[in-house]
Amino acid sequence: MYMISKTSKCLPVIGLLIAQSLSADEQLHWRAEAQLGILDSKGEKHDRTMNGRLRLQSENDLWRNDTRAQFLQTRTDGELTKENYSLSHQVDYRWTERFYSLAFARYERNPFATFGKEYDLLGGVGYRVIKEAATEWDLEAGLGTKITERSAPPQEKENSLLRRAASKVSHDLTENLRLRQEIIYDETRDANEWRLLHSFAVRANEFFSLSISHEWKRVDDTVTNVQEVDRITTLNLVFDWDGRR
Repeated sequence: MYMISKTSKCLPVIGLLIAQSLSADEQLHWRAEAQLGILDSKGEKHDRTMNGRLRLQSENDLWRNDTRAQFLQTRTDGELTKENYSLSHQVDYRWTERFYSLAFARYERNPFATFGKEYDLLGGVGYRVIKEAATEWDLEAGLGTKITERSAPPQEKENSLLRRAASKVSHDLTENLRLRQEIIYDETRDANEWRLLHSFAVRANEFFSLSISHEWKRVDDTVTNVQEVDRITTLNLVFDWDGRR
């Protein structure tokens, strides 16, 4: 209960940081990206998978905001077999050209996984290793709290200290081909989690691209000694709007 109370008190702080960043005197540069993909296969079974991603970013000389929403749903012969929803926001404050502090909040719902619901809240620091026209590479580390709720009964909320390390890379291989890679490691009392995301986007015109991505996730449950691995490959149509264009 103490950590839940502490988490609820931190949420308004993140809200104030977001409001401060959006009301800053410097003009914000906005960027939006929306993805949608549908995979339909028929054989002995009829599988249909739908997935979508939405990302909204704003940035100026001091502040950077990154909001992400994602959903994935799979049905086999009309029966729901996989479902995942997530929403996150990160706000960064740049102290120097490369060093920044960050606050991060995330909610994820996955009823078919060991942990059906997860809430993350943390603060940390980041360092921009590379900042070039075609390449950006950030390293981040943070400390906070994770609230989890197992899918199997008893569905009680569990709280533990969260330690996170992350690497985020964006690189334009050519004028029309972009590579993105994110590696995230979370460590708590009950579980250790790895997330790896690789994606390639081929630009068709000013606003539309075709993206293929592969996400690999591994959760080591230290309570039950069970390891859970999930792999998702998607092919999506991407709409990309950049306020600078």
